[in-house]
Amino acid sequence: MAGYLNEMENEGLIVIGRPVRSEFESADAIKKAAAFVAELGAKHGVPLSFVYAGTTINWPDDFDFTPSLIGIVTHVDYGSDEMDGNEPLPRQALEPREIPDAIWEALGEYGLEVEDETSTYLAVAGWTWTEIKGADGERIKGVSAEDYGYTRIDGIARIMKGDEALTMRTSYC
Repeated sequence: MAGYLNEMENEGLIVIGRPVRSEFESADAIKKAAAFVAELGAKHGVPLSFVYAGTTINWPDDFDFTPSLIGIVTHVDYGSDEMDGNEPLPRQALEPREIPDAIWEALGEYGLEVEDETSTYLAVAGWTWTEIKGADGERIKGVSAEDYGYTRIDGIARIMKGDEALTMRTSYC
């Protein structure tokens, strides 16, 4: 499958992109959209991904709407059922990336509605939760597939500015 559509993996992601406003009627519609996004990114030389912020394990029998993002995945933290880890979050993963307007226009022509503003998000793929922690081990921000699957982080100065060492921890919900 194209993009981040996960059955069994637990992935915490940093995504620079836009939330998808379109609602999908089937798993096949999401798979087609993800394939289109991958093709469009390749055409423009941008590593574009479709991030389905939940799990696909019950597809196609038990399809539910799950929020999604389209953008550049700059970091992936792989989790496990053990809730271990405090993997470094490289500061360069938080740096802005350019996504040409032509991509957003082409997505609209295809029928995919996205938000108007490109931002930086903490997201999950799979039945997963993830969090960003500071050097002191304190949780700064987290998100879960049980809630909305992604959260905007570019307004959080402690994450986006400075040189504090950050880590991510990701696991099964």
